[in-house]
Amino acid sequence: MTELTKLVPALDEALTCANVPGASGAALALVRRYAELLDEAVAAERYAKHLGLLVHVVQDYRDSHPRLLPTDRKNLDEMERVITSALAEHSVASDLGPKLLAALTALNLTLPATGTGAKPEAPRVKSVEPLDAERAEAQRLRVVR
Repeated sequence: MTELTKLVPALDEALTCANVPGASGAALALVRRYAELLDEAVAAERYAKHLGLLVHVVQDYRDSHPRLLPTDRKNLDEMERVITSALAEHSVASDLGPKLLAALTALNLTLPATGTGAKPEAPRVKSVEPLDAERAEAQRLRVVR
């Protein structure tokens, strides 16, 4: 299995080369947090299915053993909360990619898309006649006032 690139070190490297205004501290903190959460989610994705199975095992065990000691029941409840929390973090992190991209774009830390196959539109240049008509109309309005 290949090792995935972590976002936080890549972000740090990019920021050393970037010219980000000092007033962007909050946006930089947000970008860093998104990167951290995404790095954590990569690991969680590997075992999300297994965590889901563990939640069911804990629930079944608790239901099939009504005479559990209070401490055992408390431990099972805590296990279920921790596992459920890990699964929730994974699902939240899956929504962060577009948000990270938007924040990086707002900080001008992304390159414009290239090679999309779309050709840029030619600048629209008004013909001389409409410009002359607009100038004449502007002149007429000045005279009327």
